[in-house]
Amino acid sequence: MDEKRMANSAGPMTLPTPNHAPVEVENHKAHLENRRELVRSVVMAGDSALKMMLLINGGAAVAVLAFLGKVLSKAPIGLNLSVTNIKAGLVRFMLGVAFVGVGALSRFVAIYAAMSGSPRIEVACSYAALLAGMGSLSAFVLGGMWVVGAVW
Repeated sequence: MDEKRMANSAGPMTLPTPNHAPVEVENHKAHLENRRELVRSVVMAGDSALKMMLLINGGAAVAVLAFLGKVLSKAPIGLNLSVTNIKAGLVRFMLGVAFVGVGALSRFVAIYAAMSGSPRIEVACSYAALLAGMGSLSAFVLGGMWVVGAVW
C-alpha cells in the first residue's frame, strides 16, 4: 500500500506518537474502543432492521397467500374479493423483500469500503442501505393497503 493511501485510510484511528504523554495515549485508546463499540452496535442494529423487514414483508406475503387459499377453498357467498388487488399487494411485499436484499448488499459494501479506506463509497452505500430499508417499509405499508382494499 502506498504512503498516501495509508495516510488517508489511517485517519483518526492512528495512535499518537511516542512524544505524547501516557494520559493522552490512554485517552486515545479509550476513544478508539468507544468507536469500535459504536460501530459494532450500528452493525448489529442494521442486521436487526434487515431481519425485521424481511420477516414483516415475507410474513405478510405468506399470510395473504394462506388467507387467499382459505377464502377460495370455501368461496363464501357475498364476499367481494378483488384478486387483482391481492396480486398487487403481493407484488409490493415481494418488492419489500427485494429492498431488504439491496439493503444487505449495500451494508456489506459500506463496511468493506470503510475497512478499505473509501469514505465516499462508504457514505453512499450507507445512504443506499437506509433508503432500501425505507423502501422495504413503504412496500409493506402499500402492500397492506392494497390487500385490505381487496377485501373491503
